[in-house]
Amino acid sequence: MGKYIVKRIGIGFITIFMLLTITFFLTRWMPGNPFQSENISENVLQALEKEYGLDKPLLTQYGTYLCHFLQGNLGYSYKKPGVAVNEVIGRTFPQTMLLGSLAVMTALLCGMGIGFLHAKTSQRWVSRACLLLECIGMGIPNFMIALVLLLIFGVQWRLLPTVGLNSPAHFILPVLSLAIYPMATIARYTYRNVSVELKREYVTFARMKGVKTPVILYRHVLRNVFPQILNYLGPTIAFLLTGSFVVESIYTIPGLGREFVNAISNRDYTMIMGLTVFMGVLVIGIQIIIDIINAWLDPRVRLSFEEK
Repeated sequence: MGKYIVKRIGIGFITIFMLLTITFFLTRWMPGNPFQSENISENVLQALEKEYGLDKPLLTQYGTYLCHFLQGNLGYSYKKPGVAVNEVIGRTFPQTMLLGSLAVMTALLCGMGIGFLHAKTSQRWVSRACLLLECIGMGIPNFMIALVLLLIFGVQWRLLPTVGLNSPAHFILPVLSLAIYPMATIARYTYRNVSVELKREYVTFARMKGVKTPVILYRHVLRNVFPQILNYLGPTIAFLLTGSFVVESIYTIPGLGREFVNAISNRDYTMIMGLTVFMGVLVIGIQIIIDIINAWLDPRVRLSFEEK
């Protein structure tokens, strides 16, 4: 297990280094200059480039940024003088983290519930209803779901608030907007795996012994299905964190996503790069944790990894 953890963390560090390098050079190679959109003279432009180190060779800039990153410093905004990227992250990330965590829990619990119901039900209309929910959820992007929910429940019926996160009611529409797609995907994934497990010999043997169906599902089927669903949680969390960018803008939530969208609109390259690297490190770290938990639950995972 220790060997697996060391290898997995090592791969994570390499991935973070590649992400940082690619992000840095892509932002530097973008056409134009972040200060050229302002009505400023050439002398002022040169002074700004010198202040932010943009007049130095590209490799020198990369080395400086890498050293600052290793110290936990993601730089300062080009468009907001004196405002550090770390400060923006510290102010906005708790909102995004809370929203994403609620969406993950909603998607996981509801998705697995629908998947188990779909696999176990003998009622045709229930099966078709579950299939319809899965197809609709997987076929509509989250920004479209957010707009539809906002128009119906916020504008037309005026049942739920649509701006900010000032009360528990404010979380309902954004969380649903983020959770519906991964919930449908988890439901479909759960349905397929549970259907396979219910046909295995150990389930038939347990039924012959008189074990009740809920006990079989909880003690045996869920134990074999959950590690497979856990593999999907990494991409799900990445999807929810990146998908929250648009949803936060739609519902005017002061989170990390809205700052990222504003940074792109303002061509604030330091903010774009800092937020991208931060989100990438977060997603990679979460995926490493999920992989370690999955390897602990299923020894076959770490054995197959060590054989490579």
